[in-house]
Amino acid sequence: MNEEINVEDKTPISSGEINQKLSQLFDQGIAKAFEEEVTCPLAIADLLQKDADSPIFMKLGLNYEKALQFKQEFEKLIPPSPRGKRRNVLTTLSPSSAKPSIYLSKKMLAYVYITVIQKELDVFWVSVWNAHRIRKQKEKELPVGVPEHIYTSPERHGGEMCGFAVTEEQLREVAELANILDGTDDFLPEDFRQECQKHLPNPEDIEPDQAPNAFLYLKSRFSM
Repeated sequence: MNEEINVEDKTPISSGEINQKLSQLFDQGIAKAFEEEVTCPLAIADLLQKDADSPIFMKLGLNYEKALQFKQEFEKLIPPSPRGKRRNVLTTLSPSSAKPSIYLSKKMLAYVYITVIQKELDVFWVSVWNAHRIRKQKEKELPVGVPEHIYTSPERHGGEMCGFAVTEEQLREVAELANILDGTDDFLPEDFRQECQKHLPNPEDIEPDQAPNAFLYLKSRFSM
């Protein structure tokens, strides 16, 4: 079992304090690179585990000497996680540690992609899964054929139609009596969905190959 190391003796540091420290140590270009790529104490702590010649430091604009300086300064503020060991990072995170835009982006991704993925799944089970042919299986008493055909014409496959037709009205009546329609929450807050619909009113019309651009468009127009 990995040893857990607490860091309760360290004062929590916010993302704003991280950015301020970076601006004091390095030029604005480096501070901007960190702001875009590494924004919270947990990410900084993970970065402190890297060697000073790691490619990630070059990506952030730090040469070997500056990477050493970064590690020396930030290890005073955020203790690095020893390799192979877990660290209790909760004490290093303040409520403002993560960028709000990250959470907004996740919700925007959900608005675009959940609809796209659901549509693709619906197409799959109708056009692929329910339309593929089931082979005879040894020592199993199962019908052979296409699932959709077996369901609609069970008598042709050694079965018997035992179901009965119901209407949408009957289903709704039962649902209301069972009280299962109340509290069926959307996966997005109502105000957030309304804001998304101002810019992309019909996410169900988005094709899979259009989804990345749809998300970027939504992100560029979002104003919450």
